[in-house]
Amino acid sequence: MFLALFGCRSTRHLEPGQFLIKSQPSVRKNQSISTTQVLTAIQTKANTRVLLPKAALYYHNTGRSLEKAFLSKQEPILSGEQEVKGVIPKFVRWLKFRVGEPPRLADAEVLEQDVINIRNLCFANGYFFPEISYKVDTLRHLLRPKVLKKKVKIAFEVKEGAAYRIKDVALVIPDSNEYTASLRSSYQLPASLVRRDARYSHDLFYQERVRATNNLRNSGYFGFSQEWIRFSVDTLGVTAPEGSRTTPGDKWMNVEIRLSHSPSWYRIREIQVFVRPPGAETGTASRDNLYEIRASDLNDEDRKALGLPASRLDSAHMTFFVDAELLKQIHFNFLSRRIHLAEGALYRQEKANLTYQRLQELGMFSVLLINYRPIEGREEMDVQIELQLAPRFQVKAGAETFTRDIISTNLPGVGANLSLRDKNTFNQSELLDLNLTGSVGLYGAEEGQSQFSNLYYEVAGGANLHVHNFMFLNPLLFIIPDKYKRDLSRYSPMTQLSSNLRMERREEYQRLVAGLNLNYQWRNIPFQDRAISRLTPFSLEFIDVPESKISPDFKKRLNSLPIPIRRDFQERFSTRLQFSYTEQNYRSTREHPTFWYRFSAEWGGNLPWLIDMISTRRGSDSSSNDNLLFNRFYYGQYLKGSAEGRLFVPVSRRTEAVFRASAGISSPYNQTPAVPQESRFFSGGTNGMRGWQSNTLGPGRSRLSQFQGNTPDSIVSSLIAPGGEYMLELNAEFRFDVSTYVEMALFSDLGNVWFSRNTADRLTVASSALSWQNLRLGWDVGAGLRFDFSFLVLRLDLGQQIYAPDLETGWVFKVENGDLSRLQGRTRFNLGIGYPF
Repeated sequence: MFLALFGCRSTRHLEPGQFLIKSQPSVRKNQSISTTQVLTAIQTKANTRVLLPKAALYYHNTGRSLEKAFLSKQEPILSGEQEVKGVIPKFVRWLKFRVGEPPRLADAEVLEQDVINIRNLCFANGYFFPEISYKVDTLRHLLRPKVLKKKVKIAFEVKEGAAYRIKDVALVIPDSNEYTASLRSSYQLPASLVRRDARYSHDLFYQERVRATNNLRNSGYFGFSQEWIRFSVDTLGVTAPEGSRTTPGDKWMNVEIRLSHSPSWYRIREIQVFVRPPGAETGTASRDNLYEIRASDLNDEDRKALGLPASRLDSAHMTFFVDAELLKQIHFNFLSRRIHLAEGALYRQEKANLTYQRLQELGMFSVLLINYRPIEGREEMDVQIELQLAPRFQVKAGAETFTRDIISTNLPGVGANLSLRDKNTFNQSELLDLNLTGSVGLYGAEEGQSQFSNLYYEVAGGANLHVHNFMFLNPLLFIIPDKYKRDLSRYSPMTQLSSNLRMERREEYQRLVAGLNLNYQWRNIPFQDRAISRLTPFSLEFIDVPESKISPDFKKRLNSLPIPIRRDFQERFSTRLQFSYTEQNYRSTREHPTFWYRFSAEWGGNLPWLIDMISTRRGSDSSSNDNLLFNRFYYGQYLKGSAEGRLFVPVSRRTEAVFRASAGISSPYNQTPAVPQESRFFSGGTNGMRGWQSNTLGPGRSRLSQFQGNTPDSIVSSLIAPGGEYMLELNAEFRFDVSTYVEMALFSDLGNVWFSRNTADRLTVASSALSWQNLRLGWDVGAGLRFDFSFLVLRLDLGQQIYAPDLETGWVFKVENGDLSRLQGRTRFNLGIGYPF
């Protein structure tokens, strides 16, 4: 109603002779330049669409109407940066220029500039003589054809003409000298992007400059500049090469690549590493109080006096300048292996970049500078690395919000955390984190009640040690020469050893979890640090649900469950061996297509089974086929694999489409009746199937009440939801900005989980098995808002089920006697932190 009163007509504030652009200009062309490229070159645009056509213009017009009504005696508000005073003027400014935008008008000068821009675009892509024209059509009233509207449509027509292609390429190096042969070899002309049959393109020449410059800088030519590479083209009398398969009518040219300078290469004479304590002065003027240390210059007496055994300084082929108080805190061999430049070797840019990156990721330096100082009159340089340690200990305390699948309301909880970090625990840049966390949440009451009255809280403590090498594997690496160990650090090896203790308390039960994990992580160099591999050779959790802490009503419900589900609430061990591979090219998702994907494989229950076998043979266990360790603690054996991928596709600067696919399969083996709860797949919740309560979708066509004696309860249903051994989820979101801090999303989700036939038989719920009959996917659609406060993204999503596998017909909406009806309880409100994916 507000818009209808004040901004209903998009042309209401136009002056005589002004014409509003009704829609985005259309483009008709006949060659390989994309329409998107042409539209980018065109400045003439229609007003932005936000949900409704020209919604931003309507907001602007509403602001102008309010300005005329209430601020007619004040100075007009002409821009979003104009200073104004008072609530109404500030609201009008916000409405006109922050939420809304002024009308986009047809302008002859702008259209002529668009023609120039398109011509330049064609030239930059190898079409030197294009023909460009445009047409402006004034729209007429539908019911009164003779009356012209104040709206126009604009269409551009682009005839690119003949494309110019490259025939021959030559490399010219002036002032021939001893470097000529090396320059030709380092340039690698056969690998040039400027090659025969390629179409002339400014972008092609730019990419060739980048490629050639990187090659030369990696061959010792320090300081070589892209500007030293010049291109000249000759189109006179150039005929098509024999055997060319290009388009008939193409024109041809010869390209000459000329180096305007004849650079010299540089070898590294000396590497100097300056290590200073926190707060110390840096620079050449502050070196008098530093110890100069070089491994080759130290004898046994020097090492003894300085306290530097060979294990800390024996193979570092560089000179260290170290403050006295740091002599016993620095492991020089470890530090030198992070430096990939070498004395006596040619300068290589990739080695310099890798050195900076590997030193930076240690996280122990507040100052990191690498200076290169060429020696005058010589083809050598000194490398000076300035390092200043950050404060060793760091204490953090704060509050947080979080979402977890185990919380059954699709609502976040709140918590507090306290952590202590030691950044150099054992003098090799180890990070030791000690943390204590506590959290509280509310979860839904029973069916039919409207309040969230049940309290959930959790207290946890843990210790994490991050080591920048492969911890415990050094005995396997002793045969590797030191120079190759330095190359091994190119992969940024990381070991994480962690332990944790967590207590979770609910109205229904109390759970205690104690864990110990060992993880190895490394980067995959062929993908330029975009890919990370992670191996977990050891992961152990002990899970205990004390019987005395289970409420009588919940205990009664548990006793009616099938044995595989009942085991989820008994004391047990959970172990696994896991490997995962992740790759991504994360950039600005509103500007570049971006992807992320991960593969994971897991083998569970191997360690307790081995102990069970040994204890059985020694007589301390009655059987190794009952999945009971020491006749008391349950464990499960299983295999599991999963894959997940995400794709971000920019639509415009303010919109993007996001897609996600996730699938998984797991299987118990030996005497394990079902995959353990902590390793099953679950569907439903704020980050997946948003039309369902957490963990309550599936398995298959079954209803949760079938696993619970057919007495459904909304609290208990989510807590003892069975999940599944197979999983498939497909998600799509269309995100667009509403304002600077508010984003809206339209989404749709498909997914479900299933059990294997054998597990379904043990559970006596045939509709949960993966079969053609039960191959039904839940489907929901919805809309949401995201409030981006830079430090926090608060997300509100409303999901509506469209197809529910547990319904007999599946469809939530039904047509009866010509009326559309909807089943109640099939809409879910989600409050989340961060993006769902």
